[in-house]
Amino acid sequence: MLRSLVHAVSVILLVGVSHQLRAQDDTTAMLFDALRMDILEEVIITEGQGHIRETAETYLDQRRVDGFVQQTQYIYDPQSIRDRIYAGMRDGLTEDQRAVALAFYQSDLGTLVAELEATARQAISADEVEEAAYSIAQSASEQDDPRIATIERAIEDLELVEMNMSGAMNAQYSFLMPLTKVDRLGLSQGEILSMLDEAAEDTMGSIAEWLVAFMYMAYAPLDDEQLDQYVSYQLSENGDAVNKALFKLFNEIERDSSAALGKELAEALQSQEL
Repeated sequence: MLRSLVHAVSVILLVGVSHQLRAQDDTTAMLFDALRMDILEEVIITEGQGHIRETAETYLDQRRVDGFVQQTQYIYDPQSIRDRIYAGMRDGLTEDQRAVALAFYQSDLGTLVAELEATARQAISADEVEEAAYSIAQSASEQDDPRIATIERAIEDLELVEMNMSGAMNAQYSFLMPLTKVDRLGLSQGEILSMLDEAAEDTMGSIAEWLVAFMYMAYAPLDDEQLDQYVSYQLSENGDAVNKALFKLFNEIERDSSAALGKELAEALQSQEL
């Protein structure tokens, strides 16, 4: 009797947990779709694979480049990237936070800005688009377009430079540290930290400039009222939570991918020396 009762209670508890997990998974999947993460994961993979080839061409003998690129395909495996984005959104936000975010991103304005941001991020991967975005934003700044000031305030209030800077520095450090094992490069941890410190000011300036160009391009279809409403959401408690969760997961993907690439490169360079 007791065994049957315990079993019945266990079944009830498991069913309850199952429903809870399914609800969490549902809100995560819906938010994934609403934020157009399918486009952003494609950007991560495409840019990452391009970076692998550029790295190989910079450090390795030409005859070894294709083999290295093939060997490191796992770093940006599409399913792994999707799983990490999904897990980061699930674990980085509570179910209530995801529900509030969904209410915004399934609204007319939220749907529009999610599409604008994702497609603009994909487009600016092309050098010619990035150059055009810089040029257009620079011209707007010279003409005292008030939208530039609005965007610059949003960047400051949302601490976008700082969050991007943290990700960039961690990724560079994670990539370079395995290379300290390659004797002919003569790198030490101290030298890496010094290099990153010396480059910090220029890196921050480049990030700020890129953010203005990107946001000016991405939000061009929005009128002033729509942009103000979106910035207000971003500055809200929920908007802040979503931003921080997304930056955390993207920065962690970048850090771990950079570390894996650095490790593979160090091993390739060491074998090249033999």
